Amino acid sequence: MAEESNQPQRIVFILNPVSAGGRGMRVWEQLEPIVEQTYSGCWRLSKTEYSGHAVVLAKELLGQGYTTIVAIGGDGTINQVVNGYMGAPEVERRKVAMGIIPVGTGGDFVRTVGINRDPVEALNTIIERNVKVVDVGKVIHDPLSHENATADSQYTKVHSIDSAQVSKTTTYFINICSIGLSAHVAKSVDSSPLTKRLASSLVYWVQSVSATLYAYTPKRVRFITDSTTIPATIVNLYFMAVCNAQYFGGGMRIGGDADPADGVLDLVILKDVGLWDAIGKVIGGLKDGTVVERLRDGKGERRKIERIIAEGDGLEGEECCVEVDGEFIGYLPVEIDIVKQAVNLIVP
Repeated sequence: MAEESNQPQRIVFILNPVSAGGRGMRVWEQLEPIVEQTYSGCWRLSKTEYSGHAVVLAKELLGQGYTTIVAIGGDGTINQVVNGYMGAPEVERRKVAMGIIPVGTGGDFVRTVGINRDPVEALNTIIERNVKVVDVGKVIHDPLSHENATADSQYTKVHSIDSAQVSKTTTYFINICSIGLSAHVAKSVDSSPLTKRLASSLVYWVQSVSATLYAYTPKRVRFITDSTTIPATIVNLYFMAVCNAQYFGGGMRIGGDADPADGVLDLVILKDVGLWDAIGKVIGGLKDGTVVERLRDGKGERRKIERIIAEGDGLEGEECCVEVDGEFIGYLPVEIDIVKQAVNLIVP
């Protein structure tokens, strides 16, 4: 049912004009007449000008009386708008709904919530304005230094952290945060604009993971979930995903039945995975969502959690990568929590 309100609807669109090789602008040209006809001048378009700009725009615009804020772009743009949304005061967030018009790489989060990939259909969903309150994940981590940052990292440019004064920073995710192999691949993809555009293809991701299997060394990781009274678990970690939704990597269903409105995060762990398991079970299992079930002898695990703390337990200087919603953000240690009922999301 569409949300009923006597409040005049004012809507702002945050557009990544270079998403999908410039398709974002072509999509907007298609949508603009419909937007004007529907909202009769009570709308605004804000274009991003640099990587991470959507975080700044979303945070600023939330306090300017808009009732709807819409991300037009790929998973990275959606993540940035979520981070800007969460950076605004809660009193402002409660007044604003977030819509998504998917353009660009990935499209993973919209698969879970059922938003149509067709831009006109996605806009129609926003016009109907059926609002569902969803959770987000919150990652507390070390700031990504300029030396380690990729050229396309929004977090280095936006947060302007003085590491001598501030020891930690916060990044939110609406889809999935992963640690280990997948984050290592995300870091490699982020380092090149060309490979980032290609990363929308599931085939590319499978090829990337396949190539990495031969070079990637599992990391010793110590972690604890929910209760701090339970002794920490140490694993030879191949891959860990903390899932608010179901898909990542351009259509890989790692999150099982994860629901972004259920008040928990779905933790998936792959450990002690050998090369033959990786080739024979992991790649196929990531495609169809059965990776845990395919692995035996306790090498795969799923559980529902609200919080996890993870840190490296390996050799000094050995780094384990972390990514959120497809964007590399740094290395362990991290603390991940769920923020319940955080975003008013417009869904079909």
